[in-house]
Amino acid sequence: MGVFDNSRIIRNYVGICLKMNMLAGPFIIVLIISFDLLIKSVKRLGVGTSYAVFTGIGVVGMVVVDFVLFQEEISLLKVLLVLLLVVFIIGLKISSNEQEDKN
Repeated sequence: MGVFDNSRIIRNYVGICLKMNMLAGPFIIVLIISFDLLIKSVKRLGVGTSYAVFTGIGVVGMVVVDFVLFQEEISLLKVLLVLLLVVFIIGLKISSNEQEDKN
């Protein structure tokens, strides 16, 4: 399932880049940096936490891009759900730090 999630994310980004007539260069650079940071975080936090944070940040980023670039309708529910997702991402990071301190 994870491979399909990643390919869907890549297709979405490529679609956005093509829709906005962006060059592929910046996309590839950001993609390489993103996966490099994911690999570094897996070494420190573990696979489960890193993947959850990685996908959560991607979801928040896509929602912000929808609001800013594509003039998606901003509703109170969407904003609250995105804020809740950010709180959960921070909670995962804090809980993984506490587990590292115990070890």
